[in-house]
Amino acid sequence: MEILYWLWIARMKYIYFEVFDKLVEKYKNMQNIWNLSYDELYDCHLFNEQQIKEICNPIYRKNLSALAEYMKKRRINMVTCYDSKYPAKLNFIRNKPIVLFYKGNIDIINNESVAIVGSRNCTIYGRKCADYFSYELARRGINIISGLAIGIDSIAHISALNGHGKTIAVLRMRTRQCISKSKSRTI
Repeated sequence: MEILYWLWIARMKYIYFEVFDKLVEKYKNMQNIWNLSYDELYDCHLFNEQQIKEICNPIYRKNLSALAEYMKKRRINMVTCYDSKYPAKLNFIRNKPIVLFYKGNIDIINNESVAIVGSRNCTIYGRKCADYFSYELARRGINIISGLAIGIDSIAHISALNGHGKTIAVLRMRTRQCISKSKSRTI
C-alpha cells in the first residue's frame, strides 16, 4: 500500500518538498496524510487553497493500483526523497523532487557525472563535440547525464555507451501518462 501513497503524491503538480516535509513531520506517515480531510489540511496552515484542493482531489487517487502494476511489468522503480538511494546532489535543491522513477541501476546515481545537453537541431560541430566528450568521459568512468531527446542528448548517450560507460537519462513524465496509450520513438 505504501507505493500507492507515493504514487498519489507524485501525481500532484503543486505539492513541493519544503511543505511536504513539514506535513510528514507533523503527521508521521503517508497513511495519516492520505486520510486527512479538507478541514484538517486547512487547519494545519501548511498549504494554500490550490494545494489543499489538489490533495483532496479524488482524480489523483484513481488508478493507482493500475499504475503500480504498469511499473512492475516494465520494471520501473521509484525512490523517495527519504530513501538512502535518493541522489545526494538533489538534497541541495530547495524544493527537490519528492519521488523519482527509475529503470536500471540506481547505484551509479551518486558517481562522478557530467551533464551534456544541447540542441535537437545541432550542427555537425555540435555533434562531433558531444560525441567526443561523451565518449572520452565515459571511458574514464564518468557518468553521462542528459535528456533523451533527438540531437545532442541522444548523441551523448550513444557515445557514452560506445565508450563502455554509464549513462543516465533524465525525463519528466507525469504519472498519469504512464497508463495511457503512447507511441514510442527510437533514437
